[in-house]
This record gives sequence, C-alpha cells and structure tokens, in this order.
Amino acid sequence: MKLVAGSYERFLWGWEVKEKKKQLEWAFSYPAHLGAIKCIASCGSVVATGGADDTIKVFDLNAQKDMGSLYKHEGAVTCLQFHGPRGAGGAPVSNHPTHLLSGSEDGSIFIWDTDSWIHLKTMRSKKDSKGAVNDLSIHPTGMMALSVDRDRHLKMWNLMSGRCSFTLKLRSEASIVKFAPQDGGSYSMVRDAVVEVRDAESGTVLHPLEHEKRVLCLAQQLDHLLITGGEDSVVRAWDTRTGKQAWSIANAHTNRIRGLAIVGSNLGSDEHSSGLYDLISSASSDGMVRVWDSRMVDTPTPAPIMEAETKARLTCLVSCGVSRKSRLSPSKTLEEKLGVGEEKPSTADFKLGSKPKRKKKVKPSEDDGGHLKKVAEGRPPKRAKLNVQGKAKGFSQLLTKSQGMKRKASHIPESLNARDKDDLKRQKPTSKQSPGTEVRKSSGGGKGVNTEGEKRRKVRK
Repeated sequence: MKLVAGSYERFLWGWEVKEKKKQLEWAFSYPAHLGAIKCIASCGSVVATGGADDTIKVFDLNAQKDMGSLYKHEGAVTCLQFHGPRGAGGAPVSNHPTHLLSGSEDGSIFIWDTDSWIHLKTMRSKKDSKGAVNDLSIHPTGMMALSVDRDRHLKMWNLMSGRCSFTLKLRSEASIVKFAPQDGGSYSMVRDAVVEVRDAESGTVLHPLEHEKRVLCLAQQLDHLLITGGEDSVVRAWDTRTGKQAWSIANAHTNRIRGLAIVGSNLGSDEHSSGLYDLISSASSDGMVRVWDSRMVDTPTPAPIMEAETKARLTCLVSCGVSRKSRLSPSKTLEEKLGVGEEKPSTADFKLGSKPKRKKKVKPSEDDGGHLKKVAEGRPPKRAKLNVQGKAKGFSQLLTKSQGMKRKASHIPESLNARDKDDLKRQKPTSKQSPGTEVRKSSGGGKGVNTEGEKRRKVRK
C-alpha cells in the first residue's frame, strides 16, 4: 500500500506504508507538473494528477514510470475520478480502470478511455457555459455522474449518452460532491462548513453534518462512515445513517487539512482483516502526512502512529494498492527480450517501424578451451583484436574478412624505416610472377633480393 500526495510546489510525493515497522518509507518525489497540483485520483497502481498547467499526468506505480500527459483541457484541471468494474460490496474487480473523468475550470467534463488513453466525449450543459467545475463523482454503476460548479449548479450526467439530464440551482456554491461508494443510494455535498447527506433518488437532505469551519476534503469507503477534514485542523468521522459524530481527532495538524485517505483500497481483502482499514491518513498545508489508528482516538491525546514531513504545501492525498502486475507496465524488460548474455542494441540498430536487431550470441567452440588457457597463462590468443587499453576483446569481435585481407596486403614490419618500406612495396609479389619466384630479406639492410633477376643481369653483362 502506498500514499501519494500533491503539492503547490508541483511535486508529487510517495510513501510506502510499513505497518509492522510503523513508519512511512519514502518512495519517490517527482516534479509532475509545471504548476500547482490541484487534484489526484487512483485505481490500483494507476495514479492520475491534474494541475494548474491544464494537463493530466498518468503514472504507473508498479513500473514507477511517467506514462504521459493528456492535453485536451483549456483550463486548470480541478477534479479527477477513475471508474472500473466492481464486484460485491463495491470492491474493484480489476487493478486497471476502464474510464477516467476529468473536470476543468473551462466548464467541461471529459471522458477518457484508459486502455488507449484517447478522448471519448466532451460533456457540457451549454455551449456558452463557462462555470468552472469544482468536483464530480461517478455512481458505482457507472451509468451516471454528479458535478458541482462555481455557478451554484448541481448537475446530473447520463454517461450512456454523455448529456446533462438534470440541473439544480443551489442557494450557495458547493465545493465537493461524492456518491456513497457501495450502493450509491446517497451522496454527500459540501457547502462551506456543512456537509449535506442527500438521498440519491429524491435529492432530499437526510442529515446535515455541521462543522466549525470550512470543509476541504472527504474520504469514504463504507456507505455508513464518512471522514471529513478542513480549516479547523480536526479529523472527524460521521455515521451517515444517524448523522452523529462517531469520533474526532482534535489538532491533528498545525494548519488546514487538505487531503484524507483510508489506507486499504480493496474491501474484504486480507489487509482489512489485519486491521489496515482502521488506518486513516491526513495531509496538511503544514507539509506533514500522518497516519492515525481509529481504534486509539478515544485516548485523551491521540498521537499518529506514522508520519512524514515534506516541507511543502500539500494540496491532495490518495491511497493506492500496488500489485505485482499491471496492464500499463511492459510485459518484459529489454534485457529479458534480448536474452541473458546478449548485448543491448545500439541506437543505430533501431529504425522507425522495424524491430531492433539482435546481435547473435556466440557459442563457445571446442577450441575456446585452448584460447582461454593461453589467456590464463598470460599469452593472448591469436587474431584477437586489442583495444586502446591493451585488453583482448571477445571472440565475437574478431577481424572481419575484409579487414583480414587489408591487413595481409599491407603487411609491413613497423621496425623498418621509410626507405625500406618503399623498397618492400616495389618488390611485392604480383600475379605475373612465376610460382618459383621467391622473396627473401637480407640480413643487413632489410632489402629484398630476386635471385633469378640477378642471374639474368650477369648474363647480359
């Protein structure tokens, strides 16, 4: 399990939750955007962030890679949410989502296909509507969604047709909206310091949850339990069936709370049976990320069991479960594709639209034992090419046929002077010479002597 937080300083921070060691182990920090990170969403090991630079960044935590950017929006991305197939109890069936919804300050909501990461649909109630989208929420069935904007509208979207099916004018602006994650029979809407729990069918207010100051974040994994945090630096848990406060952590941070996450992403998994579901994480503008045990909040002075400091102004927080395999990560690494013992291809081996060339793996022959024995004894093997440092290269990099012919044609001892070299070049054997012609070196000056030519000169004289 990992925690990922965004900040005003455009950095993305990640920690791994170590329950046994009771510590948050730092995993990564990455400059994800050119501006402040305004929202974050996760599904399995896939994490998406939206920033003030009008872009959406997608990450795969399994491979620890930046998978790319989505540039369709014309304003800051304010909200994101993944959707994927769910099983009984609202637990996600797959580790990879099927769709991503994003809202922006330009007043549009985009639907993205997460298999090919292409833009499917742009949803906007009116062409001239420019009200910034504050937040959105997808129903667990995936057939509809809710959104709230700065024009004080609550809108219901039909995701089958991609159109707005209902609009409600609110008395004041709503900043957050969230469906009940399991059955979707209710939804929570934040308006300033009040969280309204409403019925999804009739829209009537079931319970108003009042706070001292403005609410800035929500976290919910069970329909009957809602976690809230805001400018009063207090983490509260509410029972949505009765509208009463279950527990609270006063002075959880020294500054406002900007993000909440429930550690444990899969309902009914072994992690919840081990007590991970009772861990609540909070991120604040003071740069601290803290993990609380909900079973110990009844103590007079509850203390976090884990914490990490970033010295950054955090804006959002999310928890994500990292599995061993992900559809976003490559199936095989380059080394696995090339095979053990083979060299990686150079950039010259890659061509657009073609597969990289593999270098043939040289199998050791029966004679290699003798060569290796000579090398061990200090004698370099024959025909082994030496590099600048004088170390013999592998047997797969011996001289080619053309290089061997060139070397044979210009075989001149380096110890001879320039005059001797010229004489040797003039006295090279040619194809017109008879088979009996013999070239030999004199012991004194190193010049070659032709014995038959000397006899002919004596006869002429």
